[in-house]
Amino acid sequence: MRVSRLLQFSVCFLLALEAGSMAHAQPSPSLTGVIGLNTIPSARMEDSGTVTAGLGTLDPYLHGFLGIQIAEPLHINLRQTGEVSRVNADPDRFYPGIDFKLRLLEESKYAPEIAAYLESAIGHNRMAGEALIASKKYKNFDFTAGMGWGRMGSAAYAKNPLKIMSSHFGRTRDLSADEPNQMHSWFTGEHIGFFGGVEYFTPFEGLSIKADYNADRYSAEQASFDYHAGAPWSIGASYQAQDWLNISLATQGADKIMARLSLRENLKNWPDHFTDRKPLTPMRTYRTATASTDAMAVSAEKDKIHLYGTTATPRQAHSYLKLTTDRPMTMQLRDAAIHMTNHAGQDIEELSITPTFMSFVGSTIHLPRREMEKANRKDQSSAEEIWHNTTITAKPPQPCISRAGDSNYKTLNTLLKPLCHHDRMVHDKKFIHDYKLELNTEFSLSDEDYGALYRTALVGKMRRSDDFGWLESGVGFRLNVADNLRHIEDSRLKLSYDVRSDVAEFTKRTVALEELYTGFTHSFRTDLHMVLLGGYLEEMYAGTGGEILYRPLNSRFALGAEGWLSTKRDPDTPLNLGTQSLQNAASGHVNIWYDSPALDLTLHGKIGRYLAGDFGGTLALIKRFRNGINLEAYATATDLSDINIFGNDSHIEHGLRLSLPIGQYRFLPDDTRVNFAAKPFGRNMGQSINSPLPLFEITEPLSQAHLIRHWDKIAEID
Repeated sequence: MRVSRLLQFSVCFLLALEAGSMAHAQPSPSLTGVIGLNTIPSARMEDSGTVTAGLGTLDPYLHGFLGIQIAEPLHINLRQTGEVSRVNADPDRFYPGIDFKLRLLEESKYAPEIAAYLESAIGHNRMAGEALIASKKYKNFDFTAGMGWGRMGSAAYAKNPLKIMSSHFGRTRDLSADEPNQMHSWFTGEHIGFFGGVEYFTPFEGLSIKADYNADRYSAEQASFDYHAGAPWSIGASYQAQDWLNISLATQGADKIMARLSLRENLKNWPDHFTDRKPLTPMRTYRTATASTDAMAVSAEKDKIHLYGTTATPRQAHSYLKLTTDRPMTMQLRDAAIHMTNHAGQDIEELSITPTFMSFVGSTIHLPRREMEKANRKDQSSAEEIWHNTTITAKPPQPCISRAGDSNYKTLNTLLKPLCHHDRMVHDKKFIHDYKLELNTEFSLSDEDYGALYRTALVGKMRRSDDFGWLESGVGFRLNVADNLRHIEDSRLKLSYDVRSDVAEFTKRTVALEELYTGFTHSFRTDLHMVLLGGYLEEMYAGTGGEILYRPLNSRFALGAEGWLSTKRDPDTPLNLGTQSLQNAASGHVNIWYDSPALDLTLHGKIGRYLAGDFGGTLALIKRFRNGINLEAYATATDLSDINIFGNDSHIEHGLRLSLPIGQYRFLPDDTRVNFAAKPFGRNMGQSINSPLPLFEITEPLSQAHLIRHWDKIAEID
């Protein structure tokens, strides 16, 4: 038989190449998208920040997947599985899920790498299974072995050992039930299975041979329809055609063929649109005779650096710096320091800069002038030396200042002084505008009623500060480009209320008002910020509300609270300007953030009331890259369930968000982004207001984490 000959050839091929030297190779995805062999996962991980997308097929399923290595020890895989009779046929049913792989132990000289894997941890019960996996490398071979529960243990080789801990783990598990997988089902079942395999990295660059033996006996398929399960072994080849392209072909048993194609890219390799922004004005190689604070501000304005409230003492110059959104704060600090140094005279040795954004104020950064001058002379100072001699204080050095000699501001300053801690009154009288352009693509691999739903829209926004810096106003318009959300209306039950289940109605209008609001923003202290908003807040809701955030500079924790009184917008009115009077909603949450240096992640949790009146919480993992990319994975669980097409309840919503900056390209606004969101469409549970001015995101450039992440830019003066 052809398969027998293929097996014989493969064995001979391995023996012939054993003496060869190993070429550069890397682990590649398995059938369903996670790193592994042909049909089983391994304990291996991608490099942090890697995104993988692709397709895999093996009778009777076609798998589409999008995976993200969001941290070194954690991989998240969003998967849509369709039941198909042949590759080019439409799927008969869909079994979506989100898979997790968590590294428990890193490989050492003697110890293997160990990971826990949960397939369809959140998703349909049909594909649900769990495993503990170990992988160990020896020369050109990478061995994998593991034991599985649920679908991954349906071979039933042994009793479930976890029953010793609790009888809960021995409960009967029906893999053929049309229902979502629940957390209480993880690692349960009467029996477990064992699986294993090996990958051989050949001397031919990019080529590896994979062989495995799985413990999936396709019991649910045999119980549901006339399905012939193939043999549990497989052998095949994986080829890394390009750094971004991997192809795999294998045979399972003697009669089934597995094929997979995957695309892979690390987000760290995305072009850094900050690197080309060098200072326009050089730092002088000499010191001027006298200091001039006016010259500092005027010189900086020529380079579009907004310094204001500049003062000087015999040893220190201080200025407020209005940040822009196109570059990290460190770059703007560096450029401000150049202009301050050029006009600081002979004796000033400390450059103190208080960054502000909108009317929010950050801690004051005291830069050593001499070290900045040395950095201008190549290799005489470094970012580390500047950091060692830099101090940061939590309070601005002076209270609110009135504009000298200007009687128009005297009375106003007196009234506002209790709220004022920095120079709000020295803004230029001209309006300050920020422009933003977003290309938003949302898609879903997590719907049971349709394989892949999507929508694409172009959103343009403008934000403007008033003359005094107290109020922020914004307007935005949405151009709906393309979507296939009509399929939601074809297959889902019509509900008596809509939170976001009527999303298809909002896509029918080509041009719509995205947002139109006015907000009061204020920092009571450098670690305590507030925003109050009113107007059209987002695509589907108008209303009023606000948020408060406590974000200490030297703490990895931040706390906040938000509350909204909103009403649903009417998609049947021009620009969606009308509202539905019967769709009023009160929502609010308590928020907490934790910046984890070990995982290089920000963890965000919130708990409270959502738009449908449901109570619950959201847990999110946020990763920010130096090149401006933002990545987020989240899951929400509440006491309200959405009904899927199988008539079952789902209390959980989950998704991934990816934001890529492209403002470096000509003719685009500096703050231009391409945003992707992989999440279910039309859900009513777990929905909250998308604030146009989210405090944690807005104050991120003022945070210590942001400062440290980009600190190396401080020394790039010439």
